Amino acid sequence: GTNRKAYLVMQNETERLANRIWPEWQVAQIFDVKPLPNLAGQLAELIMTLSTGWLGSFEPLSTWDGWDDVSNALHRDCRLLTWYKVVDFSLFIHVLQRTSATHNSAPDLSATDGCITEPSQAAVVCFAILDYLLPFGYSRRLESHFKGDKFQEYGEKVMHAFACIGDLNGKGCQAYHDYGTITSAGKEDAKVALLGSESFRQNYECQVERPKLRYEHKFFTPEGGFGSVITSRVEDEPLETSDVDRWSDEVTEMLPAVLHGNGWVYDGSGYDANVSSWLQEAVSSSNRGQVVASGYEQLLEQGLGQLEKEFELHEEELDACKRGIELFATSSWNGYKSHKDLGNIIWSSRSNSIFV
Repeated sequence: GTNRKAYLVMQNETERLANRIWPEWQVAQIFDVKPLPNLAGQLAELIMTLSTGWLGSFEPLSTWDGWDDVSNALHRDCRLLTWYKVVDFSLFIHVLQRTSATHNSAPDLSATDGCITEPSQAAVVCFAILDYLLPFGYSRRLESHFKGDKFQEYGEKVMHAFACIGDLNGKGCQAYHDYGTITSAGKEDAKVALLGSESFRQNYECQVERPKLRYEHKFFTPEGGFGSVITSRVEDEPLETSDVDRWSDEVTEMLPAVLHGNGWVYDGSGYDANVSSWLQEAVSSSNRGQVVASGYEQLLEQGLGQLEKEFELHEEELDACKRGIELFATSSWNGYKSHKDLGNIIWSSRSNSIFV
């Protein structure tokens, strides 16, 4: 092209399959799937189809004709991509079904095409690898670090996902099985379902931070013509002075929190599996955990801003707490704001606490 960039034009796999099997068969469903912990929407759709949808009416995919051959081929492909340090590729999955019940011929597809066939030939599922040109460079290493090492041993994660797609009740597939339960809970309650699942307890590590009201000590200096404002330090107490050129501004900082559990202590540093277990128990649906979004403000005012309570926050402390919660809820590893709907703020009535 005129921009002197190289382009790789790939064949449309969906169109190729559709043309090859028509008119007696058709492409019924398409899924672009990445392995957990990537919470891709189409993975959720696939698991729902495997558990409660049309594919769920058949025996597990791992019992279908051609499964072992397709598995071996994907293993070879994943090893090759791993050798080239490629990540973030997907399993591209096509579900094929007959256009009419009167048609009884099988499509001309086999394991060499990446396809498996239901033993009675009622359905065919084809697998391919998609988006395999992303190198495991600096930006992806940084993303992986902040997202639970999502790209570490990525090829093995893809093959594990493939095995669990073959049988959601298979060995080591509890997370994928639970993911189906999580997605069936609906968008609003999905996060509570995830945090309250055994998979979260077993597969995640967490760290804890709490918002704290602090004060930026500032002073005005006339140097440089118009003068400038300089922040000298951040302290726990405001600056006590009558000097108009010196003052304090309230700021909210997220600071490490210390936790004490039954036989364990979290000192506020790093990630810890004990924190995940504590969090799983605190926000599970059995303990009445629920997404409250912006409703957290009212809960804070009712629970922490009342004078008759044993523990009370003053107005400025309460405002700082709100700012800290919203700051943490909308922050992301790359610096951009996320979760602007605050759908990741959860209230647990049993523990009388807000979690983000």
